[in-house]
Amino acid sequence: MNTLSRTIGLPHLISDNGSRDNTPSEPQNSINKLISINTKKCSHCVTSKTQPIACLLMREVNAISHCINSLLELTAIPTVSKVQLEPILQIYNQLMQILANNTYEPFFKQSPDELENLKNGLSQCINERAIRLIQTNAQLIQENKIPGDHEARLTALFENMSSGIAVYCFLDEANDFIITDLNKAAERIENIKREDVIGQKLSSVFPFSAQPGLHDLLKRVSETGQTETHTMAIQTENNRSDWRENYVCKLPNGEVAVVFNDVTHRKNADMTLQLTQFSVNHCADSLYWISADGQIKYVNDSSCRFLGYSREKLLTLSVSDIDAHYSPESWLFHWQALKEKGAINLETVYRTQQGHQISVEISANYLLFEGQEYYCGFVRDISERKALQTELERQAKLDYLTGIANRRHFMEQAETELARTARYGGDLSVFMLDIDNFKQVNDNHGHTVGDRVLQKIGGIFADILRETDIPGRLGGEEFAVLLPETGLEKAFEVAERLRTFIADSPIFLESGLIPLSASVSIGVATLQNHEGTINDLLNLADQALYRAKSAGRNRVCK
Repeated sequence: MNTLSRTIGLPHLISDNGSRDNTPSEPQNSINKLISINTKKCSHCVTSKTQPIACLLMREVNAISHCINSLLELTAIPTVSKVQLEPILQIYNQLMQILANNTYEPFFKQSPDELENLKNGLSQCINERAIRLIQTNAQLIQENKIPGDHEARLTALFENMSSGIAVYCFLDEANDFIITDLNKAAERIENIKREDVIGQKLSSVFPFSAQPGLHDLLKRVSETGQTETHTMAIQTENNRSDWRENYVCKLPNGEVAVVFNDVTHRKNADMTLQLTQFSVNHCADSLYWISADGQIKYVNDSSCRFLGYSREKLLTLSVSDIDAHYSPESWLFHWQALKEKGAINLETVYRTQQGHQISVEISANYLLFEGQEYYCGFVRDISERKALQTELERQAKLDYLTGIANRRHFMEQAETELARTARYGGDLSVFMLDIDNFKQVNDNHGHTVGDRVLQKIGGIFADILRETDIPGRLGGEEFAVLLPETGLEKAFEVAERLRTFIADSPIFLESGLIPLSASVSIGVATLQNHEGTINDLLNLADQALYRAKSAGRNRVCK
């Protein structure tokens, strides 16, 4: 009774309680009985399939009036099911039919026009109420369906995620976790079967959980409810480390869920990258990545230490800023050569931030990386090697005892000067010099003293001669001096000054010994024609030297 009354908007009493007392002879008694029904106890009468209401309405004006007035004062419709909705709509249809068939005065107090308006208003209200009931019912069905859809979606998501998912329940007495669920990805990652591990202890299925981290992490999340992430290494049976990245959260029912991924490949790649980066930054050689326009794009730590720049500053510079041999224009030719050959080795000079120049050796490679062209150069400091090389070259050219040019180097320089003179003209003179009685010095005082005499002569050359003059030791006690742009008379003056200086220069020996004195004989010659050779010139000087010795030594002849 109560449900029907609220649903169709009749606060006064239209019901079907299964009674047969509502006969034509006793309409008022039937109504009184209906009025006296306890509505609190009659909440399901709407489901009855009998229809005494038509009989009731056709025999009692007051009942019809109450129905009409109540229907026009519709209140909120409660949500009902489809089974309940159908008999309600049938009741409305019956009322409409009754009103249509009973439009005369004895049954109604309204005029025909008023009754027509009343019927139209009632029809509109009934239609609106029916639509609202249908919409409400459809909405309820959809809302009742949503939880099932949600559960289906969550189940599909759980099973088809690429990440592994494991659900655990804490077992307090064992201080361990029980596995309550796994998805397919978890089976694949850990190589286990769900049916084999559900209900098993975590420590028995995953022995690595005893390693520092995982068990404590699960317990902490279980106690605090705070979500945490954790990456850990798992020691496998073959002594290999596998890596798991875990996202751990507490579920509303108190279980702990772990969403995890096998990140072994990524961690190994990261470690390889870190090792490579560490090696690159700590190797002795500098590494540069340079773009086609000569701009520096990458440097390692060694490059920064080598040149004295910060990494940030170096990445704002170009090759021409640090390389003394490459201007922006010459770099383009160098880049093209590298691109054609693919790899080249070269030596150049780098400038440091302090302005120092350092000789370097570069092993350059052309690389195409992610669609971009690069010059990848390994740069090595070769300043020490270059200094050693220079010293070796110097020693190869110089006489080890006197420090002046040896015979080979002297002859090379003499040939160069001869060619220059032949091309541009001018004079070229040479004199040959021989230490007088040098054999007696070695015999009387030993070769150490003889070496000291030779060194003394070499030092005097450096003091007396011009920078453009080229002295050389031809062998033993024999020397030669080449004088570019010098005629015979001027060369004779130089030779005489040199002879005098040597004769007047004592050679000090060990403490307490009397200093030695030495003299030299010199023969001077000048190039007679530009078609002669250096040997021709030296032969002329040697002939003059022979005349000086024959004339009594310690003299200059030409």
